Amino acid sequence: MINMKWIIIVLILAILIIAIFLMVEYNQQHTEQTITSLTQTTTTTATIPIDLNCSSFSYENCPNECVVCPPCYVCSSVSCQTEEFCKSIGFDRNWYNTTVFHKR
Repeated sequence: MINMKWIIIVLILAILIIAIFLMVEYNQQHTEQTITSLTQTTTTTATIPIDLNCSSFSYENCPNECVVCPPCYVCSSVSCQTEEFCKSIGFDRNWYNTTVFHKR
């Protein structure tokens, strides 16, 4: 007769093998999703026209086709940029008027 100790050992090993398989499968799916996400982000960012001469204007004289926003996400200054550029770093067209100009 099979010893109960061996049955428990075999069950534990089976559970460990299944757990390892599930972790590897999850990790592979998560890696593929991350790669897909990074590829989409890179593709989107690469197609954004960063400068359509908007940056040659001061923020005070920024034309309507352009948007006033910081030149980078952590910058404390503002500049005239393209709307696409501002959106790419998290600032919409109304950011300056509702956040900065409104406080003055």
